[in-house]
Amino acid sequence: MQINNTMKKRIAIFAASLFVVACSSGEAPPANSDQQGSEVESTLDYTQLDTEPAPILNPQEALEAFRIAPGFNIELVASEPLVEDPVAMAWDEYSRLYVVEMRGYMPDISGNGKNDPVGQIVRLSDIDGDGVMDESEVFMDKLINPRAVAVVNEGVLVGVPPDLWLCRLPEPGAVCDQPERIGDYGPDVGKANVEHMENGLLAGIDNWLYNSKSARSFRYRNGELEVRMGPKRGQWGIAKDDVGRLFYNHNSTWLQGDLLFGEDLFAAGGERKYQGIEENLTETSLVYSVRVNPGVNRAYIEGTLREDGRLNKSTGVSGLAVYRGDQFPERFRRDVFIPESAGNVVSQFRLSDEGMSLQASQQLYADAQWGERDFLGSTDERFRPVDAFNGPDGALYIVDMYRGIIQDSYYMSDELRAQILQRHLDKPVGKGRIWRVTHEEGKPRMPLPNLGTKSASELVELLGSDNGWTRDTAQRLLIASEADIKADLQAVVLGDNTLAAIHALWALEGRGELDDKLLSSTITRNDPWRQIHALRAGLETLSDESLLSLAGSMQRVAPEVAMQWILAISSQTKDVSVRDNLKRVAYEHIDNAFVRQAVVVAVAEHEIEFLRSLLADAFMQDEAMGKQALLSDLSAYAYRQLRGDLKSEELAPQALGELIALIESAAGEQQWQQIAMLKGLSRLSRLPGFHPALLEEAPELFTADVDSTVLAEARRDAHPAFTWPGDLLAVGVDPLTPEQKALMAKGETFYLRCAGCHGTDGAGLAGLAPSLAGVDWVTGPPEWLGRIILQGMAGPVLVDGKEWNGVMPAHGHITDLDDETLAGLMTYLRRSWGNMATSVSVADAATIRASSQDRKQPWTVAELEKVPFDRGFGPYVGEYSVSFITIKITEEPEGLMMSAGMAGNGLLEPAGKNLFRSDGDDKPMTIEFIRSGDGPAESLVIIREDQSIPAKRKVD
Repeated sequence: MQINNTMKKRIAIFAASLFVVACSSGEAPPANSDQQGSEVESTLDYTQLDTEPAPILNPQEALEAFRIAPGFNIELVASEPLVEDPVAMAWDEYSRLYVVEMRGYMPDISGNGKNDPVGQIVRLSDIDGDGVMDESEVFMDKLINPRAVAVVNEGVLVGVPPDLWLCRLPEPGAVCDQPERIGDYGPDVGKANVEHMENGLLAGIDNWLYNSKSARSFRYRNGELEVRMGPKRGQWGIAKDDVGRLFYNHNSTWLQGDLLFGEDLFAAGGERKYQGIEENLTETSLVYSVRVNPGVNRAYIEGTLREDGRLNKSTGVSGLAVYRGDQFPERFRRDVFIPESAGNVVSQFRLSDEGMSLQASQQLYADAQWGERDFLGSTDERFRPVDAFNGPDGALYIVDMYRGIIQDSYYMSDELRAQILQRHLDKPVGKGRIWRVTHEEGKPRMPLPNLGTKSASELVELLGSDNGWTRDTAQRLLIASEADIKADLQAVVLGDNTLAAIHALWALEGRGELDDKLLSSTITRNDPWRQIHALRAGLETLSDESLLSLAGSMQRVAPEVAMQWILAISSQTKDVSVRDNLKRVAYEHIDNAFVRQAVVVAVAEHEIEFLRSLLADAFMQDEAMGKQALLSDLSAYAYRQLRGDLKSEELAPQALGELIALIESAAGEQQWQQIAMLKGLSRLSRLPGFHPALLEEAPELFTADVDSTVLAEARRDAHPAFTWPGDLLAVGVDPLTPEQKALMAKGETFYLRCAGCHGTDGAGLAGLAPSLAGVDWVTGPPEWLGRIILQGMAGPVLVDGKEWNGVMPAHGHITDLDDETLAGLMTYLRRSWGNMATSVSVADAATIRASSQDRKQPWTVAELEKVPFDRGFGPYVGEYSVSFITIKITEEPEGLMMSAGMAGNGLLEPAGKNLFRSDGDDKPMTIEFIRSGDGPAESLVIIREDQSIPAKRKVD
């Protein structure tokens, strides 16, 4: 086993990969609206806080426990027995509310009966128009943990893992007595925890249904469910803004979002990580509650609570709503309201545009008791907001599961269990509330609207409503309308109201009535969002000629429009003239990263030809950052396309030689181009699971001497993208024995429990858990990795320059994680996604467990660094001689050290199997230790420039 032991680097690249953040009267100005607040570390003893039983409040008492931002009011819409354990909801066109009741969630402290078929979908109706629900009908029952509902033109969709059900409504009052299974939903049920399965069914502006904790979107057309793949988003809940951008989160991150439409990138370029997708929009995850919070998971860990006893950082973020209503004053439009069930709050974030990017700032309000607080908080510990929605009346609705236990048994710590029992939070269950938030400056409450009785022409007019729910519902109903409204919708597309035009475009798309003429005139209009949606909605309608004819105008449009045009024309880039036009558009927007990304995606399978054309163009002869970035990205994508499987250990396709030659041709004054392309390969070689491409022989690009230090470094950094026979930098991997493979398979099965946070590809999830690939605490000492798995880990740690400050829960208490499984899991982590570390034996796993079994707290970085471990340097340690010089190899705290008396000494950096490198002030050296088996090295070879100096081990 070999690791980099330089402390600074070890912490910088520290694979916090296993570190999981909980897998598990007139308006007053906000107290801190322009910043994210300051982090607060605490050594508070949570057991000294209020430990009185949490009282059960009736709805009126619960109302009195709320503290809400000045100018806002909160009122009850529904409560038990009309609704119990609500987790999601959807409105139909009659303003009836379909609510998902997850009645099986944690019936008791141990979760007994949590998979019983007791879940329901209920339909709530406000009969007298007073804003309070009067009637609750059981629409669908006997369900096991239902988790999503959506109203569609064909009826009501219900997600109950592993099934997606369609409930047709022959008449509006019908219930779901004959559900039709149209596809799967949450298909990983049985393998994934209830907190980590597909949910959402959000109607996108583009007539697709989007999900959280999922990479799938759905569309039901012509009696069949269409399934489309895209980015994997969020954990629980998903929302959209007025122009259709998607927002989501994880339980320990407030807000993430897509700055552009991820499915368009996936359609053009395949499943990869893209800039602008899964972007973290908040820097911190601080919570400002209005009560002490001892009853949160891991309250005993330093930093979980503030000194005043309140929750410090989010652990129970769940759902969200981008405000699109018309009841709040205009200044609140597009604010994002996010529940945090553990802290008993709903937080408010204000979005701000930064070019094509977004940032979100937490809006805090003055509080006489606590100094500052979130938008909505309750002193009632049983207030459990789990999602938020826009309503037909333009108000904001909060789904409150109202219960004591909000943590699934799988992730519940012993300390939280004790808190729950001590304070009687386990009972009762079967309660729930839905709340409405309004603003005193807004329009007064009116009976909820009934769009189900509107004519087609009235629905067309409603596309211009200030209420996003109204526009969405009108668009949906217009798609199913049999009226002749094509001309009316076309007039809206060309009218003055941008949002109405966007909805009209997608209504026409859903009806199959878009035409080339309308789309072309809309795309050339100076209205970026209207242009973008015309390009998206018209993708299957616009002719190739029409798309290409727009190239000239794309040089004068906003970069986001140019980006969308590039993605739209990507299917035509096999044509040289199309690539030439694309190139001119790219040049005009060369400094925009999103445009460059679209270009690279669009020329897929034609990267070499496009690169060659770029290198020859006069525009690309002068060095500039945007040009460097474009060349870098293109070279990486060309390598991908030419090579295919980046994990293959077979001989690489000869076509890669064409890329190598093209890179090498950029010389002289254009040397900067070569450096830029090499940087792309270097970056690519660090991807999880990457294995160097095996060439037949060493390419001159990596063996020839060059005068430029910068070029030499660029070539050295790109070298790991290739290997060849005799390549000293090639990474050797000992094959696993059949027994080790069997253990690894067992560990891979257990890893399915970890994939909810770390991803099936080990690449981690943005804002939730970092990657497991290529990081020292996975590939380094098993003594540390095993402890992290068994007892968990607490931050802060730095990972690739980013601080992670949360807690990975312990897994040592899980019965299935015996010593064999632990050894197999560790081996799987150390041999997957490009990791090339030693396997772990059952005996070693048992030793790690036994030596740490008394540990109750998660490990910190400082504590783990004090744990002794075998770094695998033993076989190299000793004295070697060459002539009269004795070379000493010693193991020091910093790592493996080589000293040769007056000849000097230096730290040896691991460079492969039995290979190390020393980069001193002079010329670099490579040291290869020669071993005939698993025993000590018999000799070493020092390779310096073109000299090889052998040295034999000294024998006592």
